[in-house]
Amino acid sequence: MSHFKNNYAFNRNFVARLPVLPYKTSYPQEEVKSLFEELEIFREAVFLASPVLYREAEKWVKGEVPNKQESDKIATSLTKYLIRMSTRCTPFGLFASCSHAEWGSANDVEVSGNLLRHTRLDMLYLCELSRTLEKLPGIKSYLKYYPNTSIYPLGDELRYIEYQVVNGKRMHQISSVQKTNEAGAMLEQSKKGATVAELSAIIEEMGYSPVEATEFINNCIDAQLLISEIEPEVTGDDVFSQIITVMQRISNEGAELSKELNLLLPLKAAIQELDQKGKNDPAAYQQVIEMARSLNVAINEKYLFQTDTFRPDGKTILSEHLQEDILEAMDVLCALNPIRSNENLQSFAKNFYTRYEEREVPILEALDTESGVGYQVKQKNGFSPLLDGLVLNKRYADYFGIDVHKQELFLLSKLEEAMTLGHKTIRLSTEELKSSGNLASYDDLPLSMSGILSYLGDEMIHIESFAGSSAINVLGRFGHADQNIKSTIQNLVDQELALETQAILAEIVHLPESRVGNILLHPKYRKYEIPYLAKASVDADHIIGLDDIMISVNRNKIVLRSKKLNKEILPRLSNAHNYAHNAQPVYQFLCDMQHQHGRRGLNFQWFDLAKKHKFLPRVTVGNVVISFATWTLDKKEINAFLAAAKDMNAIKTQLQKLDLPELITVADGDNTLLVDFKESNSVNLFIDMIKNRDTVILKEHIFSAHNYPFLDKQGNKYLNQLILPISRKQATATGNTLLKTAKPEGTVQRTFTVGSEWLYFKLYCGTQISERIIAEKLQPMVQELKEKELINGWFFLRFADPDQHLRIRFRLKNPECTGEVILIVKKHLDYFIQEKLVWKTIIDTYEREIERYGEKNISLMEDIFYYDSESVVQVLENIEGLEGETIRWLWGMRSIDALLDDFGLSADEKLTFLEPIKMGFAQEFNADKNTNLQINKKYRDFRTEIYKSMDREKDAENEYAPLFEFIEERSGNIRSLIIPQLDHLMKDPESKTPLMNILSSMTHMHMIRLFPFQQRVHEMIIYEFLYTYYKTQKAMKNGKSGLNKEFSRKDKVAEQS
Repeated sequence: MSHFKNNYAFNRNFVARLPVLPYKTSYPQEEVKSLFEELEIFREAVFLASPVLYREAEKWVKGEVPNKQESDKIATSLTKYLIRMSTRCTPFGLFASCSHAEWGSANDVEVSGNLLRHTRLDMLYLCELSRTLEKLPGIKSYLKYYPNTSIYPLGDELRYIEYQVVNGKRMHQISSVQKTNEAGAMLEQSKKGATVAELSAIIEEMGYSPVEATEFINNCIDAQLLISEIEPEVTGDDVFSQIITVMQRISNEGAELSKELNLLLPLKAAIQELDQKGKNDPAAYQQVIEMARSLNVAINEKYLFQTDTFRPDGKTILSEHLQEDILEAMDVLCALNPIRSNENLQSFAKNFYTRYEEREVPILEALDTESGVGYQVKQKNGFSPLLDGLVLNKRYADYFGIDVHKQELFLLSKLEEAMTLGHKTIRLSTEELKSSGNLASYDDLPLSMSGILSYLGDEMIHIESFAGSSAINVLGRFGHADQNIKSTIQNLVDQELALETQAILAEIVHLPESRVGNILLHPKYRKYEIPYLAKASVDADHIIGLDDIMISVNRNKIVLRSKKLNKEILPRLSNAHNYAHNAQPVYQFLCDMQHQHGRRGLNFQWFDLAKKHKFLPRVTVGNVVISFATWTLDKKEINAFLAAAKDMNAIKTQLQKLDLPELITVADGDNTLLVDFKESNSVNLFIDMIKNRDTVILKEHIFSAHNYPFLDKQGNKYLNQLILPISRKQATATGNTLLKTAKPEGTVQRTFTVGSEWLYFKLYCGTQISERIIAEKLQPMVQELKEKELINGWFFLRFADPDQHLRIRFRLKNPECTGEVILIVKKHLDYFIQEKLVWKTIIDTYEREIERYGEKNISLMEDIFYYDSESVVQVLENIEGLEGETIRWLWGMRSIDALLDDFGLSADEKLTFLEPIKMGFAQEFNADKNTNLQINKKYRDFRTEIYKSMDREKDAENEYAPLFEFIEERSGNIRSLIIPQLDHLMKDPESKTPLMNILSSMTHMHMIRLFPFQQRVHEMIIYEFLYTYYKTQKAMKNGKSGLNKEFSRKDKVAEQS
């Protein structure tokens, strides 16, 4: 028995998707022309897909396109549409259909020729219509307004997301208003919907005049702090009906809307009539277009109609004995799909725990990129002339690290075996996977999933995938038009509720942009909804607002809790939106939460083997195909097909050479095209598709007429795609264990807590705020502490753990003065703390890095850090703007050079010191020839400035000379006070912390202090520049560099001119 069968069961009902036309692999051009003239459903389908092509095709069939190239182009497009209408099952307008299906004791299928369409207006038009109607004079006073669902408090502000429509797309941005009593009262009153008059009355009660109150409310509406009821909702009734319902209610309340309703209601009737007729001449659509245009809304004809096609009659019953084969194949797929946690959520959980530990905080606070940890935050750094335009490769570890799963190793062994034996099919079984130790757990899979499969004939099934956070993802949008499908979906929802009794399954309701709404739109399926920049369709008691959701991390699990319901929230989508593309962070987070600690589904994958092998065999489990045979053509092979394009015998030779079948499918963007190499017109389509490509992926097309059930009354065969829902038989729970490791204790004092010699502050803030604190506050703070004889040393570092923060450590003369030092620090930083520019301050335990610097050297290194910190603070106090950024890295080069001089390194020793460091950075950043070329060009671009800054003899002529004095002051302290005590390092060959290691750490820490962001990249380039400079100086001294002599001569000519 299948192990999967112990965990999941098929829902009795499912959905069958079929092309509208019977199976046919090719169409000669004359047949294409006659079908366009005579087949009404094809003409209508083309018009809905592309009105422009339809009009060109009308001219073409009348012989009004004399240009052969244009004529062939039209014929090619129509042929592709016909092949799609005969071979592709994915719903698209009138090209493919959906129908209710079920399991039974035997196959019993009759494909109905009766097609029922469901037409609605495109969301692009409807969103623009709602905005147009909202602006009508007199309507505003009747509309009800609700709070923007993205609002959250931050300090003395209310932050929220608003959008502007640019070229038909919503462009979102973060906005804010002052958090006031008036805004709070208005938002509270509007939670259940309120008119402008009702909201103004609340403001008037607070002492404002009617004019002031109304102006305030109107300003809030214009700023999108308030959203009107006419804004489209993506769950519930269809959007056009929602709009008409609001307009009729407003009209009944006294608004003069007879003109608008006299346009809206006939438009709705005309759309319904399109569906009732069954077949429509494009002229009927043109009439609807003109009616829609009369509402003063911009129209794109291609994006005005959304049509779904159904087969209400006939029957589709498939034999239940197929389930055993499918479940066994799912066992194999489960074993071959590695369990991977969502990296975005893992990173968020780690960052959240670092910031908040086990605290529970409002979700919008946690997701805020400034006050919280954000989600998928891309660090926005300042400008650096040293890094500007520099493109680095992936980090070495990421680039060369090979993440080979045991599943991939297993498949590699099977692939090598098939290649050795010359087999074109790899046959897998659960027994083989079990013996190889590859069987996997099922616990991380969803409560329900939908499988996308095809019946290939002769008892063969193809599984494309079983996936989704819920089985209703793929089915959801079809519930509006087919009651049987809607009932199937509701049954699946009820099963999930029965399985999940400890938490609330809540629908994520969001409209990222207008046209995406076409796939998001579906009836209300779930009891609870989480609206975000969209309207909920449930009542207020069942809305879970973002302001109601708290978030915490418990044992590495992210937990969302509703305050008012005091229950865990499990967000869910009831659509197939590919949400990860350019999504708002809050929306992506909620959607990602569907798959926390779990796989998104099961499908066959070759992993990296697909990139390394031009042919991959078919993979089967019993009678189930889980991967079609695949060929990858390179440019040479594509050119061979192009050369053979006009010769069918040459095409046949090329097929034999590559061992290709006569029927294949080829990807064409988001679509696929069936190619029949027996037919010249099909070959022409293939040639046209591949002629400009460098690679092409081909897959075998399997179809067996034997025992094929999908037939109509005339015996015509139809390809099929089956959407099979499965649900868990019982719920499962997963847990996580956190491992704790103890730090070994050192042999000398390494730990300093509050009240000891060292006082350690962590100031959490952004890179620019930390720069301000260093440049503006550290010097006066330290000066006061010194004048009051409270400290005798200090140093700072910039760091991320992962949050950006400053680490400041003070060496106290008397630990009993700890409180006084804290008060002085607080005084100097008070503004930044009160304004939440520093969002967290921690007094932490200082753990000395004894292993890095050595027991004998650590206190001396702290002295060096002290003098180095003072020099960095001094230079940062005196630079600003873009010029300051150039000064920063030039000063850094000079400063590193001075440190090496302080420790007595000769020119050759400096090169020796830098060589291993250079190699380490080259590995870390996967530096290649291109990387080196970029850095060398940077050096040449700044060569004049580098020479000027590095030449101490020319300091008198250098405007930056005063800044170099800070380096000289540091060098004086290091040489006179510290070097004598470190003399043993240079004399003791057995030292565990040799000089070069200490110098490497010192220079690294210096870079961390000096640069506010991407310190490692800056450090790499500074070292490369120093190495090049030292090599050049050595060559010039030895007279061996004619190239550098030429540079020098050009400099002198430039100076003379």
